[in-house]
Amino acid sequence: MKKIAMMIAALFTAVAANAQFEEGKIYLGGSLTGLDLSYNGKEDLNFGLQAQAGYLFSDNWMLLAQAAYEHTGDDNVSDKLMVGAGLRYYIIQNGLFLSLNAKLLHANHNHNDVMPGIEIGYAFFLGKSVTLEPAIYYDQSFRNHSDYSTVGLRVGVGVYLWPPCPYGPAVSIGVAGESGSGVRETTWYRAQDSLAPGASCTSAER
Repeated sequence: MKKIAMMIAALFTAVAANAQFEEGKIYLGGSLTGLDLSYNGKEDLNFGLQAQAGYLFSDNWMLLAQAAYEHTGDDNVSDKLMVGAGLRYYIIQNGLFLSLNAKLLHANHNHNDVMPGIEIGYAFFLGKSVTLEPAIYYDQSFRNHSDYSTVGLRVGVGVYLWPPCPYGPAVSIGVAGESGSGVRETTWYRAQDSLAPGASCTSAER
């Protein structure tokens, strides 16, 4: 029993070591719902695809933009298109996250809706930057709560990347001061070797 507990603790330690949700990183993700992974009062079958892009504006905090398509078993609103935005918080750098979002939905037969939602999930790191992200979500329908509010499970894949340096992988840092024209300049450089995992960009004035 003690060995099992030690193995579980080691697993979570390894996951936490990889789960670096640092300020400045860019996130790209895609997820799948469907095949009875979601349910509401009107639909027997729900199949959906979602794409997301995000930016970590502070450690553990990410702004998200998302677009999605769903095909459902409801003949009145069989095809749905959605766009939205959200805020995600990673809890204690361990991969567990909580998201709040709001979506605009358009479907056939002039079906339009506003759907705020909440999501809780986990980012399992498969490598240094790629994650598997199962999540449970709830979307509240303002149009008809009993028929169109939805609870479901989605399974996604995410990639966490540092943005490229705007002026290439330079490594030198200029001396602080003013240029000959008397105008303070900003020079971009790569803080780490361009081939190093997690290399990032920052700026220095010279």
